[in-house]
Amino acid sequence: CTHYMFARIGRVCRPGTPLRVVTSQVHIPPHCTRVCLHSVRYTSTTTTNTINVKNEKVGKNPGKDKPQVHSERETTLLIEKMKAANDLKDFQTTIQLWEALKRKNQSTPIVILNYVLTAYAGLRDFDNMVTVWTQIKQSGLENVNRFLYTILIDACKDLGQHQTAIEVFEDMKTAGVTPDVVAYSSIISVYADLKREEDVRRLVREMRVAGISPNQPVYSILMRMHSNLDDSRKVEFILGIMRSEGIKVDDIACNIVLDCFIKQGRYRDAETFFRESLEEGLVPSVYNCNRVISVFSKLTKEKEATKLFEYMIHENLKPTTVTYNTLLDLFGRVKQIEKVELLFMHMKKEGMADAWSYSKVIDINAKERNLQKVVHYFDELRSSGMKPPTSVYNVLLDLASKLRNKKFGAMVFAQMKNDGIEPNVVTYNTLLTLYSKFGDTEAKELIRREMIQKNVKPDKITSKLLKN
Repeated sequence: CTHYMFARIGRVCRPGTPLRVVTSQVHIPPHCTRVCLHSVRYTSTTTTNTINVKNEKVGKNPGKDKPQVHSERETTLLIEKMKAANDLKDFQTTIQLWEALKRKNQSTPIVILNYVLTAYAGLRDFDNMVTVWTQIKQSGLENVNRFLYTILIDACKDLGQHQTAIEVFEDMKTAGVTPDVVAYSSIISVYADLKREEDVRRLVREMRVAGISPNQPVYSILMRMHSNLDDSRKVEFILGIMRSEGIKVDDIACNIVLDCFIKQGRYRDAETFFRESLEEGLVPSVYNCNRVISVFSKLTKEKEATKLFEYMIHENLKPTTVTYNTLLDLFGRVKQIEKVELLFMHMKKEGMADAWSYSKVIDINAKERNLQKVVHYFDELRSSGMKPPTSVYNVLLDLASKLRNKKFGAMVFAQMKNDGIEPNVVTYNTLLTLYSKFGDTEAKELIRREMIQKNVKPDKITSKLLKN
């Protein structure tokens, strides 16, 4: 059937004849002679009611009003589907459910509009988000709550609509909706992104006057703002306030403080802070561990880095390519070649090896003058489909020079050109060094001409090598 409003109809004699909704009853036009009504439902914006159906047939006694099934069940099911979709971040499904509801010309309960607003926010659809927000406000201010305002502020912030977020917050207060700590956290984050330090301070004071204590997210936002302003003193000051109020450092705050220390080269302070946070009950994330492993790498603490890596494996914190590459670099610098080989083998097994990883392993083995391993990993890199960077060819040429292997150097240079990799000044200097060891002035002249032809500007090393 195609001609119903708020109804499920089995058969109608004349499709296209609209039903008339009058107060609490649906009347069937008298010329409809074959009608089978199973249920008629009506949903308001705030409550769900049942409409009584009066079935009138031409030439017969009118039937008695039949009690109909309430529509709460369908509405509840729809709400549950939308909630499940939003929980899974399947926002498109929420929108599809809503579009289907609109095609039925049914009124939309406010709770459904809440989910729709959340879905559009998740989809970063600013225009539709504002449309739904307007619809919610038009339905009555009693339907506008703190939760909706916070969703809108967060979404505007994520979309870069900072001024709109500020306007929404001011509208929230004008409407008499008292902001809670979550709403304050959201708007403080907006001002922090804009680096409006005075406004951030004003809002924190406003929170305290209202009897709302800043929570961990608020303190993290404040620390992030000062870290972005390169003000480590204030970051440490806020950290001190957090700890004095008994607020534990979480993984987000930990990242901010670690980044602040690392940026200033304060690696020992970063290590101390991380150890203290662990003692206070911090459950580190992968990103916390990555940063601390980079700190251990800077401090050349191979044992500590290895222990933290083992902790990640034990706690099912999956290491990233950054984790592995940092460890490769550290193990290479402390001459732990066996660990390099084992780690790189594990990386390949986990699918974590990238071009940088291969470059690092090739460089480590080149420093050990292990030509066989270098060629093996170079061939493996090329066969994997990854394009070797110029630096890899330069490492191979440098190894050829150290080994006084002119033939290998010529092969690498030819392969470089064949792979479409443009030589740089380091490449040419390395070749000149190699040919100088053999006194091959003819080859050096060819290099000089090629540099001129390719507009590669010689440096001081080039000039010195050409003279000798």
